[in-house]
Amino acid sequence: MTKSSKSSLCLSLPPGEDDGGRAKELLQQGPGVKGWASARFCIYPQELVFQLEERCNLSRVQLLAHQHLIPEKIELYIGDVPPGREVALYNVRFAQLGYITLSDNEHSQFKARELKSVTVDCTGTFLKLVLHKNHINRLNLYNQIGLVAINILGNEVETNNNSVSPDGEGGQVPSARDQEVPIYHDLAFAMYVDTQVAATIRTLEDRRLAAMR
Repeated sequence: MTKSSKSSLCLSLPPGEDDGGRAKELLQQGPGVKGWASARFCIYPQELVFQLEERCNLSRVQLLAHQHLIPEKIELYIGDVPPGREVALYNVRFAQLGYITLSDNEHSQFKARELKSVTVDCTGTFLKLVLHKNHINRLNLYNQIGLVAINILGNEVETNNNSVSPDGEGGQVPSARDQEVPIYHDLAFAMYVDTQVAATIRTLEDRRLAAMR
């Protein structure tokens, strides 16, 4: 069964941050989360590296873009550490999964936030995002980019499974619309449903699944 893989944020080089958007915000999900915003007039591309608590088979990555601090493109990389080496960023080998492109959001007058949900089929301990230059608009006065939230879905790898299997060849990542994800694992659910209501729904679902075993 697919579940949300808990992640801790590990940065290859601490990116510049706006005072109103710290990178650590990406470790949280909920209606009040502001997300990360780059420093003003930063140099592109910017990188964010997430380290998972356990080595995982990843099946889906969801990204919620900022409404007007919007990168034109985001590249996705899976990272893993060779057997016998310390699980640390300096030992990671990254392989490109592909990329996604984002709308300039002019059609919503910069009021909506674009949610990208993409399928992946890979195994690793790290996920790297490379965020490219911003779409230009009247509200983005300092050429910044931002990311409101991220959701990483997958399952922990069994201890005897040492495979590393990034899919794809660096092309555009396919849409994940054709694969069903339980609503309580979806990023839209976490970001737009009241926190207490969401917790109650998850508890009821856990009890239902336990009763079926």
